[in-house]
Order: sequence, then C-alpha cells, then structure tokens
Amino acid sequence: MSSKCLSVLLTVLIISNCNGIPVNYAIEEEKGPDYYLGKISDGANLRSSPEITSDAEFESLRYNLLSSGNPDAQFFTVNERTSDLYTTKTIDRDELCRFSDTCILQFEIAADTSASDFFTKINIIVNILDINDNEPSFPSEVVNLSLSEATVLGTSAWKEGADDRDHGTFSVQQYQLLPTDTPFAIETEFYADGRTQVTLKVNQNLDREINSSFTLTIMAVDGGVPPKSGSVTINVQINDINDNAPKFAKSIYNITINEDLPENTVILKVHADDQDEGLNGEVTYKLSTLQSADIFRLFRIDLQTGDIRITQSLTQEESKQFKIIVEATDKAPSPLTSQTQVIVHVLDTHNTAPEVTVTTISSKINDEYVEFSENTNIGITMAIVLVTDHDSGYNGAVTCTLNDDHFYLKSEGDNEYNIVLGNSLDREINEWHEIVTTCSDAGSPRLSSSGSFRLHVLDVNDVPPVFTQVLYKINVEENGPKSVSVVQVHANDNDATAEQNVLYSLELAEDYKDIFSIDSTNGLIYVEQSLDRETYPSITFKVLATDNQPQPLTGSAMVEVTVLDANDYDPVFTPLEFQFTVPENRPPDISVGRVLAVDADSGINAELQYTLLPMSSEAPPFRVLSNGTILTTMYFDREMTAQYTFSVMASDKGSPSRSSTAKVIVNVHDENDNPPIFIFPGKETDEIRVSYQSLPNTVIATIQAYDPDTSFNSHISYIMNGSNVLENFELNTHTGQFSVISQLDQSDIGTYDLILTAVDDGEQEHQRSVKLVIIDKATVAASQSESEIKYFAIAVAISCITIVLSVLIVLAICLIKRKERQHHEKIAESVTTCSSLETDSEGSDIRFGDVCTRGILHKSNTNSLKRNDQSSKPNPIKKPFTTVVSVDEVIPEVISDSVEIWDWADSEYSRNTGQSLPHDLEPFSTFSSKTKQKNKVHWQASQC
Repeated sequence: MSSKCLSVLLTVLIISNCNGIPVNYAIEEEKGPDYYLGKISDGANLRSSPEITSDAEFESLRYNLLSSGNPDAQFFTVNERTSDLYTTKTIDRDELCRFSDTCILQFEIAADTSASDFFTKINIIVNILDINDNEPSFPSEVVNLSLSEATVLGTSAWKEGADDRDHGTFSVQQYQLLPTDTPFAIETEFYADGRTQVTLKVNQNLDREINSSFTLTIMAVDGGVPPKSGSVTINVQINDINDNAPKFAKSIYNITINEDLPENTVILKVHADDQDEGLNGEVTYKLSTLQSADIFRLFRIDLQTGDIRITQSLTQEESKQFKIIVEATDKAPSPLTSQTQVIVHVLDTHNTAPEVTVTTISSKINDEYVEFSENTNIGITMAIVLVTDHDSGYNGAVTCTLNDDHFYLKSEGDNEYNIVLGNSLDREINEWHEIVTTCSDAGSPRLSSSGSFRLHVLDVNDVPPVFTQVLYKINVEENGPKSVSVVQVHANDNDATAEQNVLYSLELAEDYKDIFSIDSTNGLIYVEQSLDRETYPSITFKVLATDNQPQPLTGSAMVEVTVLDANDYDPVFTPLEFQFTVPENRPPDISVGRVLAVDADSGINAELQYTLLPMSSEAPPFRVLSNGTILTTMYFDREMTAQYTFSVMASDKGSPSRSSTAKVIVNVHDENDNPPIFIFPGKETDEIRVSYQSLPNTVIATIQAYDPDTSFNSHISYIMNGSNVLENFELNTHTGQFSVISQLDQSDIGTYDLILTAVDDGEQEHQRSVKLVIIDKATVAASQSESEIKYFAIAVAISCITIVLSVLIVLAICLIKRKERQHHEKIAESVTTCSSLETDSEGSDIRFGDVCTRGILHKSNTNSLKRNDQSSKPNPIKKPFTTVVSVDEVIPEVISDSVEIWDWADSEYSRNTGQSLPHDLEPFSTFSSKTKQKNKVHWQASQC
C-alpha cells in the first residue's frame, strides 16, 4: 500500500473519531511562521449552517484554538475574528514523524458568538507533506582501506549504509560508484525498515605495480526531483606481494674496450628494475656461477651498483671477446632472479694517426689568418687539404670532416680535398671562423689528427639599425602637461663601417602629427599636447632609425601609447527622467525597472554605483541594486499613494568621485481591491419616503456610491431587489435615480424592504438594505437619525444663511434676465414673464431663460405652477411630494415652494474624501421607458 493511500486512510480514521466539524489541510514541511493555511469558516462551511440565522450572527463568530494538553496545537494560531489559520513556527516533518509513513497534526477550534447560543467545535486535521530537504549522508566522509594485491575476487572490502531523514521516494534509492573503470563494484541491499546498505567488492585482479592505490567515491542518491545526494570517499591502498622478478634494461649488452685499459676500470654499469616495493623491489647483482673461470679471473661486479670492472690488463689475453652472464636477484623471502649477457670486445690499440696539411689560397696576414669579405660568392675555394697515413688496411683508410657548416670538403682524389664556401658569411653574426679539418682512420681503435686556419670576415653595409625593443609600450596621463618626454628609443647598427651616427624620425598618421615629436639624435619622444583618453584611448605609430651611409638603411620599431584615464567625466543618465509602473498589493523586492548611466571614463573611473536620493524627508520605499535595478521594499496601496518621485544618483569610484542624478517617477497601477461605498443610503436605518400620490416619472431619490479605485474599477452600476411593489419603481443602473414609473394607490401604503447593490466593473459589490415607505401625506418628511436631531439648530442656522445667499442669487439672475429681456424685446414678441425655469426629464437640464446649467429638480409643487402649453385640459391637482434622503447625507436649501437647491458638499462622500461629488457620480434624471418622450414643464418665476 502506497504512503499516499495510508495517509488518506489514516485521515479518514482520524475524522471518524472526531466529534467536531472536520476540516482538512495539507502543507509541505519547512513552511515558516505565518504561513497561511486557509479560512476555517469556509472549510467548515459555517455560513451555510442552519444554526446561523443571519450574516450579522456569522460575522460575530469568534474562533479560539483549544491548545490545552495538545502538543500539535503549538504549531498553529487562528485569527479570532476572520478564522484565518496560520503556522506559528517551522514544521519539520522529519523531526516529528521520522519513522511514520504519514504525518498528521490534529487540534480543535471552538467557534461561538455572543449574539446567540451557537457553539461548535471544528476538528482541524493538517497533513504535513514530506519534501526533499535532506541529503543522504554516510557515517564518515572518508574511509581508508588496505588490500593485498593477491585479494581473491568477490571479496567484500567495505560495508556501510547512507542515512536520509526524508521518507519514501525522498529517501535513498540508489548508490553509484565513481569512477566506473576500477577493479571494484558495489552491491546494494534495501531493508524493510527503510535502511539501505552498500557493499564494496573486488571484482577484478589487483596489481599494485599498475595501480598502487585507488580513490573511490560511493554516492547515495535519493528519489527527489531534482535528486539530492551524499557521498563517501574511500581511499584503497594496494599492498605489495613479490610477483615481479628484476628486469634488466637490455637482454644483451655489447661493449668495446681497449686492451690497455688500467686495472679496476669500470667498463659497464648494468641495471635491473623490480616493480615490487620494499625488500621485494631491492636488487643485488652477481656473476653467474655457471660460466668460464676466465670470467671470474678477469672481471668482477659490484653487488649493489652493478658496476663491472676489469681486474687486470687484457693486453696479454689471446681472446679479444668475452661473454659475461650477470644475475639480478631481489631480497624477498622467496627471491626472484633474472639474467643478462654482456659481450665485451677488446680492441688492438697499436695504430698511428694520419697527418693533415692545410694550405690557404690567399696569403695569410701576419702569418695568422686570411681575410674574405662577407659578400664573397658561394662556391669559392678557401684552402686545400692533404692527408697522409702510412698505415694500411683499416688503419690506413682515412675519412675527413669539417667543424664549420659554412664550408664543405670537396674530394680531389685520394687523400686530397678542397675547402669550399657553402653558405654566405655574415660578419654581424660571426666575424671570425676557426676552420678545423679532422681526419680519422678506420683502425681499432680509430686514430685521428687535424689541421686548421683562421678566417676573418670583412664588413659591408648590409644591416639596418636595429632597435633595442620591437615594441615600446608607454603610459601617458590624460590631461598631462605639454612638451614632455615620455620615452627614449635606441637603435644599434652592427655594421663595422657604421659611425654609429643613427638618425631618428617618426612615421605618424595625419591625426597624430601635432601630438608627438622626436629628437633625431638621442631618440627622446615628446608629447606636444595634452591627451584626451576619451578621444585617443591608445595611439600606435612607427619610429624609424637610419644609418649614416652613402646608401643608408633604415630600421623600425612600434610605439604603443596608452592614455591613462583621469576621472574627468560625470556619469550620464539616458534619459534624465525615468518613469516606471508597479502594481499595488505586490510583495516587496519586485523589480520596477532599471536606471542606467554611462561614464565615458574607463577602469575604476567608469565603475558606477547607484544610490537613492529621497525628494523629501521621508525615504522612498525602494532600494537600488548595483546594476541600477530598482526594487520595492513594501506593499503598495494606490489609494494611499498613487505616485512616488525620487532621485537616483550614479557615482563613479574615481578619486575624487563624480556623480549625476536622474529623476525617477513610479506610478502605482490600480487593482480592483476596493468595493463600492454607499453615500446614500448611508445607513441601514435610512428610509426612502414617497407619497402614493406621486406622479409617474418623478425622481424620488438618487442612490449614490463611490469607489476609491480608478478607471473602469470605479465605474458603478446599481441593482435593486425586494418587494413586488417595486414594479411601480425604476432604478437607473448608471445614474442611481430611483423613480416612480406608474401611479400608486392607497393600497400600496406601507413599508417595504429594498436591497440595493452597487457593483463596479471588476465585479466587487456592496449591498445596503433600506426601507421604502409609501405614505398618504402630501408632503414627505425626511427621516432623521438621532445624530441629525442633535445638529438641528446648526442646520437651521445654515439654512438661514443659505436663504439669504439664495435671495442674492435670485436677484442677480433677475438683473441678468432683465438685460436679456430688453435685448430680445427688440427682435421678438414681448414676453410677459421675467424668466422661466425649464427642466428636461431626459437631459436633467435646468434652464433660466437662455442660460442652461446641469442640475436636478428634487422638489416640485405642481399645483402652484402654470402650464405654458396653452392646453385647455385642466391640470390635475396632485398633492405635493418631496424626495427625502437622510439628513446626514443631504439637506436641501429651499428657494421657494417650487424649487429646492440640494448641496452635496456636506454629504458623506465629501466628508470621507474631502472632495465635491465627482461628475460621474452626479445623479441624472430618469424618464420612463414606457413613454420614451421628452416632457418640459415651465414654471412662472417669482417677481423679478
């Protein structure tokens, strides 16, 4: 049965023995503290529990870890309110459950609430999964063994097993022997308790003389991906046995000696090697006993060194050849012996040397040498050699050689030769030649004699001046002084006729002609200008040396000038302003981008380091790496801070250091991490009151919410759900305007639950319950909370001030309209009213005469208005209605019985954000989808 099946079976058994709600988690070992496992309320499905009757009761649940007497609980902690389960410390499965196939930690969480008598226990089962976090290890890292080279095949030389604290496939799965080309092999055994054992065996014959030692590595490999391994080094020393006999360098030695050698002369040294070691490899020498007695009389051998000496002169011996048998024996208890033969040839030494006479073609100077020019033609005869040998046979057969390869011998008959020039003479290489002719006969031993003469080579101008260096490398400081000598070159002329009057010059490219100069007599090279490394990092040119001859020769060398950098450039950012974007809600050490500066200098002067410079007293939440990469140091919340601005300074490592800065702007990219927030209704206790006499297409309230996110994440749609009476109402999904779309009657009077939902484009949503109250009063009173009543006096004062300001505004409008009326009277019919207020139910426009402004008519008293459509049909007299929101939200300023101005500046949105209601949150009028027509109603204004 696999470990996975055992784990599942054990978990089932644990669950079956628990009284509480089982919740299972599985995590890998070695997770550190604060590792998140999950939300216990989701795992236990408490929200769906029939014992929990409301969301409020679910939200009031508190969670406690029952740790008393349970050691498993020490590894975990639970958030009392959210039920989030975290680890408190690192869990090492190999320590907790070393010898178990599964590792299960179990503890209980109690969930209860003060809002009811609900209480339950949740049984948490955490399966700790093994990871491959341990390497196999041997008891010893190094093992030393000694084996005889006579060890029998199949012998076990060493046994041991590697230990791996991991379990299952992560434990040791195989062993490997390295290298593979050794006379050893391994055998592996696996035991039921998880242990393993590897045996090192000898599977080939050992030969110390081939390999006296081995260094083996046995590697234990586990089954991880990638696998981990551990190894042991085994040093095997092979002990010697005497299995090699001494071996002579030659099986037969042939030597030739003179018969008149003095007594005790060493004529030969024999040597034998024994590949064994110790006494098995120490060799002694002796003459074999099974040979002629003359050998023991005339020769002897040194026991230790193998030197063969003659014991007396051989001149009286008739035999001119001797065969000596030499034995070499090692010092082992059972010694091994080998033999070699030494053949000694004795030469007759009674012979006369030949006579050599050398005659030069040209006359000798001072009877000491002859002279030839170095441009002498090849093939010319320099001298004649005559050889005389009065011996006969081999002793009279003469051959001659020369010691100088510039010349060769040309035979002109028996024992006569010409010395001929074979190669060109070069005075600069060799001014004098000692030419020796050696002639030897073929006697035994060979006798020789020689004759010689000296030759002096005369000079011609054939060598150009040669500089002491082929390449002159010099360093020059950047921005250095002018007209300064930087190097002195020197050339030699090896011609004897040269007066050593060498003239120097420079061969410069056009760009360098004004930069360098040279003193033609002493070779001093000058820098005539300050050098800029960034323009000329290095300059190479040729220097010439010409000898002072009728047909002058010129030599050259190269000069390589390296301009040493001075720190004369600031680092340069491209561009000077960097803009990056980083998403919000990401962990620290996220790369936001890389700034890069370039320094035109070189070396350490161009090595840059980057530093953040805050643009305020507060350090920016970023850090910069040595390569200019900018990393975050914290989580970002765009709703808190949308943009960060700071500077990055690039400094070189020159002395003194130079630096420059660049501006960095990091914009925090918005994520949809905020749900919409209701402005109205602002509280669960808010009500929407409407008279059942309200006319269709009347806007009775504007539902408003805002979203702190940006762009599409802040676009809000509105949804309503509730009673069937809502069929008489309509909620504009975009503007939030709540309107009556069909006539109500007295049977609809009552209080209804209305659930409003605000959803942004990212599908984050927020719900708000509100009471829809349909009443039979002609005027709808605003429901006020206790906090609003407290500030009623303040509201009255503000209303009074607002009325005064409104009167001033009306007077100003009247003055403007009077001027407009005077203008229109010239081009149109007379208008009897001072001004008119026109509303458009589709466009939600308020027009005063020709002046149009966006707005909402929240209150109207229709029975006090005159219709301008001249229709004979009487106006239906309806009771006035008022759409009311919470006083905490908006309090209208009453201009007249016909008009109210609603000021949103003191709404919850303004108090929370410090801003006026955004344009996209301004409510718009909604018209009935049934009529689809544009209705205009004109009111007669008050006295102008």
